[in-house]
Amino acid sequence: MNTLQALTFKSTLDESLDLFSHYLHRWAEPVEQETLRTYLACIFIVAGCEENPLSELSKLIQMQHTQQHSSVDSKAFVPSHCSVPKWTTPNTLKHYILLHDAIEDNDTKTTDVYNQMCTTYGTDSCQLFRIGLGTSNYLPDVWRILDEADIILERGLQRAVLHATASHQTLERKISAPSSVATISPSYAVVHSSVSIPSGINGNSIEQIPHRQRIACTADSEMCSKIVEKFLKDCLVPHVERLMRTLNDQLTARRGIIGKSLTTGMRKWFGSASGGQANNTTGTISYTQESPEMQSRRLADLAFQFGLYTFAHLQYRSVKKEFENDQAWLYHATALEMSAVALQLSSPSLSAKQFPIHYFEDAMKLLLKYSGCVIYEYFLILKECLSYMVICVLECYRMALPAYFEKHWNLVENHLSLILAAEINDYRLAVDCSVRLLRSYGTHSEENLKEYIDCFIRTQERFGDEKGCHYHLPVPLLEGQATRVICGERPITNDVPKQNNIHWIDIERAAFHAVAENQRVRDTPPAERFRVEVVLRNPLVIPLCLRNVKLGIADVVMRKGYEELEPFLGQEVIENLILEAKEVKKVELWKIPCEHLDSFRVDAVLLDLIGSNALSLPGHLPFELRGKRLTNSSKQMKSTIYAADERLRATVASHRWPLLDFRMVKKQHYGSKTYCGQAIRLVFEVENIGHEPVSGICIATDGIDCVSAGRIDCEGKNIYSTQSVGPGSSAVRVFNVKNSDLDVANKKRLFVTVRAPQAEVEDYSVGLLFFYCGISGAYREWRTALTFHTHTLFEASARVLDEKYGLVSVNVRNRMAASDAALARIDVLRIRVVSQMLHQGEWQSSQTRVSVQAVKHRSVQLDCEQSDNICLRVCGQISEYNNSTELWMADMLEAPDWPAPYPRLCDDGNVNHLQFAILWKASVVNNEGQVSSLIGESFIPDPFSSARVHIPGLPLKDVEQSTCRGVGNDGVDETARSSIIVSCRSVPPVQHNFSVNRLCEIPLSITVINVHKCKLVANVIIRFVPKVHRLSYYYTLPHLKYDDTLQKYGFFQVREAVLSVHHLPPENRQQWWVNREISTAVIHHGKDHTFNLIVRVAQPSVYDLAGSQLRLETRFDGDKETKIIKVPSTIAIVNAI
Repeated sequence: MNTLQALTFKSTLDESLDLFSHYLHRWAEPVEQETLRTYLACIFIVAGCEENPLSELSKLIQMQHTQQHSSVDSKAFVPSHCSVPKWTTPNTLKHYILLHDAIEDNDTKTTDVYNQMCTTYGTDSCQLFRIGLGTSNYLPDVWRILDEADIILERGLQRAVLHATASHQTLERKISAPSSVATISPSYAVVHSSVSIPSGINGNSIEQIPHRQRIACTADSEMCSKIVEKFLKDCLVPHVERLMRTLNDQLTARRGIIGKSLTTGMRKWFGSASGGQANNTTGTISYTQESPEMQSRRLADLAFQFGLYTFAHLQYRSVKKEFENDQAWLYHATALEMSAVALQLSSPSLSAKQFPIHYFEDAMKLLLKYSGCVIYEYFLILKECLSYMVICVLECYRMALPAYFEKHWNLVENHLSLILAAEINDYRLAVDCSVRLLRSYGTHSEENLKEYIDCFIRTQERFGDEKGCHYHLPVPLLEGQATRVICGERPITNDVPKQNNIHWIDIERAAFHAVAENQRVRDTPPAERFRVEVVLRNPLVIPLCLRNVKLGIADVVMRKGYEELEPFLGQEVIENLILEAKEVKKVELWKIPCEHLDSFRVDAVLLDLIGSNALSLPGHLPFELRGKRLTNSSKQMKSTIYAADERLRATVASHRWPLLDFRMVKKQHYGSKTYCGQAIRLVFEVENIGHEPVSGICIATDGIDCVSAGRIDCEGKNIYSTQSVGPGSSAVRVFNVKNSDLDVANKKRLFVTVRAPQAEVEDYSVGLLFFYCGISGAYREWRTALTFHTHTLFEASARVLDEKYGLVSVNVRNRMAASDAALARIDVLRIRVVSQMLHQGEWQSSQTRVSVQAVKHRSVQLDCEQSDNICLRVCGQISEYNNSTELWMADMLEAPDWPAPYPRLCDDGNVNHLQFAILWKASVVNNEGQVSSLIGESFIPDPFSSARVHIPGLPLKDVEQSTCRGVGNDGVDETARSSIIVSCRSVPPVQHNFSVNRLCEIPLSITVINVHKCKLVANVIIRFVPKVHRLSYYYTLPHLKYDDTLQKYGFFQVREAVLSVHHLPPENRQQWWVNREISTAVIHHGKDHTFNLIVRVAQPSVYDLAGSQLRLETRFDGDKETKIIKVPSTIAIVNAI
């Protein structure tokens, strides 16, 4: 249409024809049989006056990349009435030009942008085009010729838009047909189509050529010539040379010694086909762009374009034979033409008799014969041909409709389908046409969709007498795999609030001891609802009105002697259901089977589809369910076979099912504010309200290391249940309640104790599933969940004081602020040692041979912000009198029997993991004066494992198994800790006369061993960081605020300014110094190095040497990161004489 406008642009016929021929060759779309009109390279030009030129250049590059490599044929960037540009190779040459206006643009900005472009895309691929350096010398306005072409182009685009709008009411892309007549369309137009006609080009009128204030001068013309010359010489020509060399090498490698022409010729001689044109009468063979034939054609086209006519002639002659053997006549015809042209150009002295004129004649015959049907001789396209056929009679509609299917010509197809559905007497075709109208959802307006729904209803009503009363409805959609079946009255869906982080399926499977329940027919209790939760989805952009929604039943089998009775006692019927546009809604439908019903099956959802003007149609939505894919046999693995899904088929039990009522009668210490490690005790009263005794109850939970459960006997005593791993998932624990049988109308009490997380969390949930079974084997379940928002109240840590005697200091602290309105007092009740073993990937509690004793028995009470240190002696059990794994510091009470938190491990294996568990009791007074008593247990890691020291009395094998496996809780890099062994020699007691010498010197030896698994060399630095130094350095940075980052590097928090160090608390004062702040060493693998330091103290006391003030920094060869390891604490006792 663009070239047609050229005929009316000139006044005389000769000028119009010349202009038409010119723009026909300029704008013709390239055909798939050749690569002459495809793009070899792309030049990106960005102006320096842009606010962000690099960003605009990036957008252009992304647009070109998407246009060339998009899988959807670049429809998002090209209007439907325009064609997509085609490229010669996937690896398109790209060149970048920065346009600089010397009059208006900033030189500094342009230079910076150009340097960034060269850095990003390469110096050879970038150029700077400077314009406006000289004055105008009355050069011809070359842009006026382009303006004339743009006006012709714009008129053609307007006509194309009007034609597409009038024919189809929307702009859609026409699928390319194999034709020698190319679609005339601009390949560079990348603006979206619009029904509104544009008023001009760049804001100017179409009829009026814009007047420019500036015309390019001689300097600009010379600069442009230099840029083009550099691009051709340094970029394009080398790129084409490499491309031709690569194509030639690939073709040579593929042909080998015996070329394809020889093998295809032999096949032609000895084959069954007598001639090249005997078998293929359509000529619709096509090749991919990377096929050997098209690569050979691409090589010939490149040689022809760059003047290598002799080489091009040889390639054309070779590839035309291959096309002829493959009976690809359109490809053969175009190769014939180019072979003749290349021969003439390679041999200009060729006479008229020697020129192969028959090449052109054969090519013309092949193009006319194989470019389409006979109508193509008149240059009419398929779409217009079918449009004229539709006008004739209704039978022509039937003939034309199959040709439009799967062509994505939606509006024409919908028009034909609407007429055929309303008029034709063929039931199958009429219904198929009416259904097709509702399957292409996203291309219709609301009015059209309402009309299509009415058309579907009227079409079904016309054939209603011969096809029954219920029809298969195309809308709404029923998502069959999301269907859920619940047999009986329990569980109720709304019993538990929705918790996104609770894996109810895993818990349910573990409780039911089954993984796939849909492969067997389920039993459902009589006189109770058989509930089916279905998901309905409306794919249309208009609301759907449904009525009388209910379940459809099939395969009803009554028990013998009761065939005349009604099989169901009741059902759920939704009288009105509105599905909004694109809405997905879950609906629960049910039936109540009677006790005389043997079995039945739910096969569909019955409903009435409501249209406009009181039109309604009764229909059904069948269930299409399938089980898991079968891979048991070789046949099943080769083909796709699924198991049967029997979730909608049920047999009615001959007796009632058990039914329990769960009521939470006590929820101790569970509220809006929960503390870390706090125990929450839940007591449930369970009553049998059914008609069958219950034989067993179990509790399943995803709280694998924080839950204990059991039952309460008649005397109020807690009977704990044994915990086991769920058979369906290792992330589930199951408690089998002992003696949990329950007769009809009887009650029992169950308890569950949940330990809150050890760290502060929000929205942490623990799911509980109660599963019970009747004496007949029928079962039910009940669910609940707990959600925590935890805060820290009690904090504990431990460190080794003396490795030889096993002395450990446990620091406990009350984290409740004294300034808070609430008050809390904490009593430490018990300290115990917990041992866990990792066996086959699962943690199990194990017996420990570590005993704990108090150095001095006393009670520990902590008020707000108070802390205390408890000195313990931890050692191996060396006798039957020294085997206590727990230490009570107050009156004994019944503590929850729950497992310790499972540690995070770096590897698997049979390892032991030790933890210290501290049981505490807190009395908390809230803001309103209410007092609550809480019990909790906090767990801290074994200090011996953290310090990598030996537990006295414990075999070395156990020590090795209990260390080096866990991830440290002290923030120290565990990889470095496992690669470096640090030990400190014990310091004997020191006696010093401070009246003679004010400072006492203590020798400290630190041994470091390199045991890196990759045998790398370690660079080790021991750095001494005094407290006073850190405090003074912290005050030199007034702009910094105290946070965890400063604390990690050794800065202490001081809330108020101090005049001297003596005003600081004792724990923040510097008590000892070393003779060297930094000590370095290079340690090879398997070697050790001993650092001998001198520690100086000024007064007699017990000193914790090393610890946080000595920091060991390690960096292995090839590792840029420096890892930090704490030096084990060493106790030094200094006595004054």
